[in-house]
Amino acid sequence: MTSQQQNAVLVSAPGKVILFGEHAVVYGKPAIAASLGLRTYSWIRRTNDSNVRLNLPDIHTLPITWESRVLAELAAAHYRASDWATPAVLTPESETALSALIEGVTTPAVRQATLAFLHLYLSICKGRSDLDTCVRSALPVGAGLGSSASYSVTIAAGLLALGGYGEDPALVNGWAFMAEKVIHGNPSGVDNSLATYGGAKVYSHGKLEALGGFGSLRFMLTDTRVPKNTKRQVELVRERKLRFPLAMDLLIDSVQGIVEECKSLFLDVEQKRVSEDEMLTAMEALIDMNHGIMSACGVSHPSLEMVRLVTASHGLRSKLTGAGGGGCALTLIRPDTTRETLDSIKERLHLEGFMCFETEVGGVGVTVRSDPDACAWDSFADLPAAEWASLVSTLDKP
Repeated sequence: MTSQQQNAVLVSAPGKVILFGEHAVVYGKPAIAASLGLRTYSWIRRTNDSNVRLNLPDIHTLPITWESRVLAELAAAHYRASDWATPAVLTPESETALSALIEGVTTPAVRQATLAFLHLYLSICKGRSDLDTCVRSALPVGAGLGSSASYSVTIAAGLLALGGYGEDPALVNGWAFMAEKVIHGNPSGVDNSLATYGGAKVYSHGKLEALGGFGSLRFMLTDTRVPKNTKRQVELVRERKLRFPLAMDLLIDSVQGIVEECKSLFLDVEQKRVSEDEMLTAMEALIDMNHGIMSACGVSHPSLEMVRLVTASHGLRSKLTGAGGGGCALTLIRPDTTRETLDSIKERLHLEGFMCFETEVGGVGVTVRSDPDACAWDSFADLPAAEWASLVSTLDKP
């Protein structure tokens, strides 16, 4: 069953962060991940110009354009399932056919994002719609913040809504996971699930469950701009575990203990056994312990320690998030933290070449806005990041 087709939609979806459990999850321990308030936005609109366009201005200079009739000819062979309600993987044969359409796209990230878009477009729209799609993101790319999953969710949700197929989150998540497979090969499914549903989740043995009692919390995200190498950081932990098995096993078990303490803490919050201040104090202690263990595992970095030093001098607690070795740090912001304090912290970290974002963790998942103001299209597509972010804050309201 389908709902009414839309002429244009503006879709947004959050990124993700790891709150607790980095690296230990590789060894079968649970981790806690949550949606990140920095979001990706996809504006998709119908046209009548016999073309399909994908515009990724943050990572690619010019829009990528195909003739609609060419895509329509590929659609039948591309997707043989009975309908749009059955998410399907991109086959090697279809990938070869689609690759011929993007020979001029050489940047790997742009190429994979474009392949994912074409897979979803041909599968859901079946090549029958002339479309303009423009994607902007507040998420740093390649920082371990789920930017590709956020992108995949917005494209899946947008195409489904535009086609009149509704906004069923399970269907959106299913198609987004197929897009993530195009981009990453063998993703866990955690990132696209958080981008779809939002909130905070416990990930264990391939399964996700909601972290009861967790409401959104204010954090500052600091991108150190030190390139991360997840594969190398995982290998460093493995090497240290082989060299010092007794010590490393205890550290990894301790990370699991932190995850369990966090689950217990928010159960107490849910049952009103602790106050907000007690919860925040406990979270600060868990943040310190989690980072300390990651440092003992060898995956911190001078840039991350600088974030901790600067924020601690103002009474705030920070930890690495993700693989470590650079990348990003999270700082918990208490409600009574003053604007002066935050500005002072950001000014100091900017001097180090870092980028800081005030945001929330554990907020809403994907949102779909029907028929956004068409007059704002050019601004959305062309404005520099700092300016379009304020534009979107008004467009993305119901």
